[in-house]
Amino acid sequence: QMKRGDDMTDKEYYRVRNELLQSIHGGSKILFWGLTPECIQLISDLHSMGLSHCIEGITDHNPSREGLKIHGFQVTSPEEIQHLKFDTVVIMYDSEKEEALKIFSEIDGRLPQIILYGNKNYEFHDPCFKKILASLPVKPMAHGYPFMLVHLYQSLQYIVRSNIKGYVVEFGTFQGGTTVFIAKVLEMLGDERKIYSFDTFSGYPERRSPLDMFSEKKCEFRDVDFVQTYCGKYNIEIVRGDIVDNVHMLKEKAFAFSFFDTDNYTPTRAALKLVFENTSQGGILAFDHYCSENWVKTIGERMAAREVLQDRKVFHLHGTGIFMKM
Repeated sequence: QMKRGDDMTDKEYYRVRNELLQSIHGGSKILFWGLTPECIQLISDLHSMGLSHCIEGITDHNPSREGLKIHGFQVTSPEEIQHLKFDTVVIMYDSEKEEALKIFSEIDGRLPQIILYGNKNYEFHDPCFKKILASLPVKPMAHGYPFMLVHLYQSLQYIVRSNIKGYVVEFGTFQGGTTVFIAKVLEMLGDERKIYSFDTFSGYPERRSPLDMFSEKKCEFRDVDFVQTYCGKYNIEIVRGDIVDNVHMLKEKAFAFSFFDTDNYTPTRAALKLVFENTSQGGILAFDHYCSENWVKTIGERMAAREVLQDRKVFHLHGTGIFMKM
């Protein structure tokens, strides 16, 4: 017996339920699309209210659901709905609702009222992204804002597919989680370019500016041997030491993608001044803490980026930490 999903909010369920009841009171005949736990609960609610006669049928584009029965209604294939008389369609799939709508629009020429459940179709869905994340024993810590990791993934896809020339560089290695994530994305895309990753591996440096405010011990990692071993199977060079002192080694190198996660002003500014000049046209500069509302003391990273990039030719969408060099 199917039950309502644990992640279903009562607010959304009752919104759809109330919209459905308003339609029924207007004399509508209902077609449910998608035998989800929420759909079964709605049908059960209608049955308990004596409104089963308003249900014209249930359909599902998942073949494994065809033939199942609920309160006397048998789930049909979408091709069979042309023989049903309905004027309201309730799409009960959440993340798959666009697929259901596309199928309906292709097989049926009617223009019924449509009631939609949920908004998970707006979430990021990419099986390769999920597969890479699941394969990582050390999880990426690029979460300065909710979509940071997704934006890194999309940016790497862009630079490879657009054939943007140059290396990849990361400032702030920590345990190597994001470093290897980047490497595995490039590997998945068939790209073998080298990655440079910088970290002190001795904790946050002494403050050089009032804007260097972040120094939480939980965000320090000192076992450089572990990181080098973890990153060793990929084309990654770990650069140990103060970024301000070491960034000069990149002076003669070109970059397609750079990721800044230093948390502070001074190392971000020092690295960005050099890296921006060496970034290929169309290259991406990404900042974990450019719009990091939940990490108040990392504001120095944002201020350094704004200071260096304010008069540069870059394209930036508000609410992201992604900049494209124009």
